[in-house]
Amino acid sequence: MQNAIEAIGDKSGEIAVRISHEDGFVKIEFRDSGGGIPPEIHDRLFSQGASLGKVTGTGSGLFFVKILLKCLGGDISAASTARGSIFTLRMPLIAR
Repeated sequence: MQNAIEAIGDKSGEIAVRISHEDGFVKIEFRDSGGGIPPEIHDRLFSQGASLGKVTGTGSGLFFVKILLKCLGGDISAASTARGSIFTLRMPLIAR
């Protein structure tokens, strides 16, 4: 959520959160109307030290989220669209 807020910045924008479940997983989708994910960062987005061009932060947030979700049997993905970014988290309904 913090990344979405920072992606929008000072301009007027939207953040949408959608929660659903499918095939034994809870799916949480964050959509923002920011500038999207720069192509040069996309491949290393979930690597330690990756930053979305922000001045502050360590670039470790998405790295740790990915590790945590993997430990729980879930995953995270990201996509850029013409309207911003979409981050999708999937977690099992019951811990494995």
